[in-house]
Amino acid sequence: MRLLARLLMVPFGIGAAITTGIVFLMIAVFTNSAVGELFAGLSLASLFAFFDSFTAIGEPDIAGHELLLALWMLAVAVVAIPPTAVALIGELAGWRSIVWYSGATGAVSAVIPWVARGSAERATSGEFNVTLALFLAGALAGLVYWMIAGRTAGSAREEA
Repeated sequence: MRLLARLLMVPFGIGAAITTGIVFLMIAVFTNSAVGELFAGLSLASLFAFFDSFTAIGEPDIAGHELLLALWMLAVAVVAIPPTAVALIGELAGWRSIVWYSGATGAVSAVIPWVARGSAERATSGEFNVTLALFLAGALAGLVYWMIAGRTAGSAREEA
């Protein structure tokens, strides 16, 4: 019975964590100018890339699919992978720590763009604002996962 409960709670918790991360990032876009500029730049860059590929290829279906694939990969990398990976590691290890779920999800969310960037250039203050927003989004997502499923991870413990 416990296994069935875990099989239902873990995916629900991951889904809620991902949704929380997305909502937090949308709020951050409107409240933090650096994050808003980044996402506006990504939106304009994606729009220009769409029009470039649309005119170069000549087939709107292919260009549209490429744009949607690129946006999907960006969303998955920043919002979905961190809580999913941390949740699965925590579940397999049986960890119940709020520090693990919230802190590790926040850290992974904040590090992914830096790893993807792969540059040794000096970061600007705007990039630190974006990193902070991603960390907070990940930490909040990890907290939501912990509240739903992480508190009861691992084997059942005897209550004294």
